Amino acid sequence: MTAPLHDPAATWVGQLELADALRADAVIEGDRTLSRWARILVRLHHEPLGFVTVPSPGGAIAVDLLRTSVWRRFEAEICRHLSRDGLPTPDDLPIGGLSGWDVCATYGHVQDLAEVFFTVVLCTKDRPDELRRALSTLLHLEYGAFEVLVVDNAPSTSASRECVEEFAATDRRIRYVVEERTGLSRARNTGLAAALYDWVAFVDDDVLVDPWWLRALASAVVRSRAIGCVTGLVPPASLVEPAQRYFDERVSWTSSLAPRVYDLDEHQGDNALYPYLAGIFGTGANFAVDRRLMRAIGGFDTALGAGSRSKGGEDLDIFLRVLLAGRAIAYEPSAVIWHVHRSDSEALGRQMYAYGLGLTAFLAKHVLSPRTGLQVLRRVPRGLVRMLQLWSRSSASHSRENARYRRAEMRGMIVGPLAYLQARRSERAVPTQRL
Repeated sequence: MTAPLHDPAATWVGQLELADALRADAVIEGDRTLSRWARILVRLHHEPLGFVTVPSPGGAIAVDLLRTSVWRRFEAEICRHLSRDGLPTPDDLPIGGLSGWDVCATYGHVQDLAEVFFTVVLCTKDRPDELRRALSTLLHLEYGAFEVLVVDNAPSTSASRECVEEFAATDRRIRYVVEERTGLSRARNTGLAAALYDWVAFVDDDVLVDPWWLRALASAVVRSRAIGCVTGLVPPASLVEPAQRYFDERVSWTSSLAPRVYDLDEHQGDNALYPYLAGIFGTGANFAVDRRLMRAIGGFDTALGAGSRSKGGEDLDIFLRVLLAGRAIAYEPSAVIWHVHRSDSEALGRQMYAYGLGLTAFLAKHVLSPRTGLQVLRRVPRGLVRMLQLWSRSSASHSRENARYRRAEMRGMIVGPLAYLQARRSERAVPTQRL
């Protein structure tokens, strides 16, 4: 689906590294000519500072406008970062860039890390084009110790296998396995079981992976032995279509650019819904887990997730169970993965239905648990208020279409508890996966 040229809100998405020359690079290059605006992720030595949105007629951005907008928005953050590195602070942004790679405290520290070994698990189902795009970005990772394991979930054709074989012919780090039974949680458990390394990072096939991603995850892993899970920043790769902009407003994947640690002790969130607040820890499109911990807690719940009756919620469930197991979750915004949001309104409607269903399926699971049931029930009224606030926030434009998305999400939320009970009943008859 292509955005009309007259869409006044169509926006291409890019990024800008302030250490280098001031040039904003598009995440998806073809979006430039379709857009009136540009939304730019601004980074300094790979550290995300935030976003600026500037006019971009014909896809171009005036350098002086970009420099002025970035300096006005991030002067304090830039000066704080440079001071930390022992570098002088400028009066303005030089067009040639700020440099400082060789003395950056954060960048230099990560360069010197004793490497953590990763298995990157990419689960896919009958989407060879998206798989090819995601694999292409994974091969540009600036990291030595990793493998890529593609889990083909209940494939109906050989297209995904052939795609992986093509990549594996020139890169021995890529492997292919099949999980014949439908379900994202089953596919992820298969990835856990087949992984070679102790840290397993999960991505979806509708993402573009930043080259710095694994280094940023590793920097969070080594901070503390208490860390059992690391999540990262997930900006949209494109905001050309109204459906993409609605989804970006609806989710909280880019709401925080500060590193955080969460646990059930001294590092708790400041929200009354904690730790049952959806989205606070991250998203299933970008996270890594300690494989030994995952084995100890039983892996992903196959009664949750895409492909099950519950359609989602497996990532929310894992984040909570990591905390309940006494481990911590680190949120590392420098670990960037770009997500290609649904551009078609019908596809987004189905996705929002699945999101609502997965959320209440996850909550139903923990209402039924003796350990968490009372805690969840106490938070239900506050949770409903927060949901209404989120719906209100995303209704500023295209209100008729947005109302349809909200109704779809609400229908899913109503069905979710029953769907989870049905899924759990059916899963009891299926042999347990070995991790």
